[in-house]
Amino acid sequence: MQTLYTDSLSKKMDETAQSYFSIPGITLMEDASFSTYTIIKDRIKNSKKTVFLAGGGNNGGDALAVARLAYLYGCRNITVLISDSGKETENRAIQRTACEKIGINITKDADAALKDADLIVDGLFGIGLKGDPRAPYDELIENINKAKAYVISIDVPSGIGDDVRFSKGIKADETVCMAAPKSALYLPQNRDSTGIIHISFPFFPEGTKPESDIRLLEERDLALKKLRCDDYKKTRGSVAIIGGSGRFTGAVVLAAKAAFHAGAGLVTIFTEERLIPSISKAIPSAMVTTYDAIQDLASFDAVLCGPGMGKDHDSALLQAVESAKTLIVDADGIRAFARLKLKAKDKCIMTPHLGEYAALLASFCPDSETDTPQGWIKTLRDISSKTDSTIVVKANTLWIAGKDRTISVIDGQNPSLGVAGSGDVLSGIIAALAAHNDDRSAENGTLLHQSAGRLAHKKYGFYSSDELISFIGKVR
Repeated sequence: MQTLYTDSLSKKMDETAQSYFSIPGITLMEDASFSTYTIIKDRIKNSKKTVFLAGGGNNGGDALAVARLAYLYGCRNITVLISDSGKETENRAIQRTACEKIGINITKDADAALKDADLIVDGLFGIGLKGDPRAPYDELIENINKAKAYVISIDVPSGIGDDVRFSKGIKADETVCMAAPKSALYLPQNRDSTGIIHISFPFFPEGTKPESDIRLLEERDLALKKLRCDDYKKTRGSVAIIGGSGRFTGAVVLAAKAAFHAGAGLVTIFTEERLIPSISKAIPSAMVTTYDAIQDLASFDAVLCGPGMGKDHDSALLQAVESAKTLIVDADGIRAFARLKLKAKDKCIMTPHLGEYAALLASFCPDSETDTPQGWIKTLRDISSKTDSTIVVKANTLWIAGKDRTISVIDGQNPSLGVAGSGDVLSGIIAALAAHNDDRSAENGTLLHQSAGRLAHKKYGFYSSDELISFIGKVR
C-alpha cells in the first residue's frame, strides 16, 4: 500500500523538507534528478537523439540536472529545449548555467530540437500548473504527442495536474514520480497518458509527509479471511442475487458462480419465472426462485441486486434497500438507484462502470465539475455521501470511495478483464466476501478480481468471464 498525494500536499512535503528539516531546495533537486537519471539512463544511452524539455520552473531544473548527469556520464546525444518565457526559478537558473558551462547544446528552436529525436525527457511543467497550458506550450504539447519519439516525463506528464482539465497534457510512455506518487496520475482519464509509473527512492524525510486519505493498493494488500476447518455452507455466508430478465440470464449465472468460487456457502437467485429452468440448469448449486418470492431479505448475509435485471423490477431494488443487511448494487440496479434517487439504509456497495457512474452523477451531482482531477475526486466523495454507499468505479484504474471519505485506488492495467460479464463476476465476488463479514469486501473483492484476471491472462491470454471464474478460488 502506498499513499497518494494531491498537488497541494506534494508541495507541502517539499516546503516542510526545506523549512523544518533545513534541506536546501537545490539538494532536493539533485536527489530527485539523480534518482530519475538512474531509472532512465539506459534509455538515454541507447537513443540516437535525446531532447530534454526544460520549463521555467523547478521541473525544468530537474530536467536540466538529468541532462547534466547524462552528459557527465558520457552521453553526447543531448539537446535541451529550453522555455523562452524569460521566467525561471533560482534553482532552474543554477542548473541551466551548469549545463551551459559544460557545453550541452541548449536551444529555444523547438522544430530544430525535436527533429529526428527518438527520446524526449519531459520537464516542461511540474505539479504547479494552474489551468490548461497556454500558447505556445499547448502547440508544443500537441506536436510532441504527434511525434514518434519515446517520452519520459519527470514527476508528472506536463499538462497533468489537479487543476488542469483532462486530455490537455503530454502523453508519456513512462513517468518517473518523485518520491511521492501523485493521485492525478491514476485517474481513469489520465492513466493512459502516464505510461509506466516509476516511484523514485524516498529522498523526503518521513516527517515531511502530510496526512492523505487517498491510498494506492497493490495485490499484496489482499487480505482474505481464512475458512475454519469446521466451516460449512451455513457458516460461509448466504448470498441472494436479484437479477435476470428477458434474454439476460448470463449475468446472474456469472455472479452466482463467482460468489461460490469466492467462498459463499449458499446462493439464492431471484429472477423472472420463465427464466428459472435455464438458470437452474446453468448453475444447479444455486436455489432459483421468482422476483415475487422476495420478502424480507434480512435472512441473507449479503444481497446483490442488478445483474441483467432490466428496467421492470424497481420494486425488487426497493425491497433490497429496505431490508438487506449488506447490499451490493450493480448494472441495471445502479441505473434504477439513480433514477429513483435512493439513499442506502445500511451497508451498501455500488460497482458502476463509467457509463453507470455517469447516471449516478446526473442524478445526485448534476452540477458538479468533473473535468479536472480535483473536481472528479470531490464529486466521487459527494456521490458516496449522498447515496450513503461505498462506490467502486470500474475503469482502467479502479477508485473506491468509502463512506468515511477515504479513497482506495487500484492500478488495474489488465485490459484482458474488459470482457462481457467481468463486472458481474466482480459483484459476485464482493457479495461473497461481504456475506463472510469482510469489512473490506469492496477493496478485497476488487483485488481478488484483479488477481484472478492476471492468472487467467497468464494461462489464456484473453478469456471469457466463465473461464475467469475458475481462477478466483486459486487466488484465495
